[in-house]
Amino acid sequence: MGTALRVALVELLGTSSNWHWATFAANTIGTATLIVLYMRAPALMAPHRRWRAALGAGLCGGLTTFSLFQIELVTFAKDGHLLRAIGYAAASVAAGLLVTLAVPARRT
Repeated sequence: MGTALRVALVELLGTSSNWHWATFAANTIGTATLIVLYMRAPALMAPHRRWRAALGAGLCGGLTTFSLFQIELVTFAKDGHLLRAIGYAAASVAAGLLVTLAVPARRT
């Protein structure tokens, strides 16, 4: 299901050699989903629950892509766009941190 969502993002956002919006969006959405699952539904994501693998590794693992992110960074750099590569990496990390900070911890 996560992979199908990533393909849908590529179809929706298209591809560009200037900025890889589909990968950026997939990784940000995947981070937000994991944070919500772990911060808002810790019982669901407990180590002994089957949902942990299905939602964490399955859904979010299929949606997000660190390997493609790395290839995109290297491609930017090889094509002479080192600043774009640095900006893309920084923006990706910043987006992940922002969605992490935006999700409040579960109150007990």
